[in-house]
Amino acid sequence: MNIDLKLTPSELAYANKIIAKRQRFVRSWPWVRWFSICMGIALLGLAAFVAYQSHQISLYDCGGIVNEGNRRSEALFEMSMMRLRLHVLFIIVVLANALVGLSVLIATISMWRRHKKDAIFAKIARAILATATE
Repeated sequence: MNIDLKLTPSELAYANKIIAKRQRFVRSWPWVRWFSICMGIALLGLAAFVAYQSHQISLYDCGGIVNEGNRRSEALFEMSMMRLRLHVLFIIVVLANALVGLSVLIATISMWRRHKKDAIFAKIARAILATATE
């Protein structure tokens, strides 16, 4: 099989650089994938912890609130608004952590055996470049 690519020296150098980068990825992927799984689980755990803390805060009583007739006091209103803002912040943090954690897990699992395919492609590309430079 004779392949004539007609690559310039700069294109050959760039192709070799790309192949070397892919081979470095292939060598480090077994460690990176386990680290990614751990980080995804940690982010999901953080989301669960923040959700639990949000639930604990909602269980606390406002304490010492005095109704003046049928009207709520200004302090009660401010405290309830502060708690509402805090719960909205907790919900945003929980959703963000859960989405990022799930995204990391799904991306890692979907590319679990990618390093084998990349190693074969790098070998084929090296062989093609070797025959092209002869």
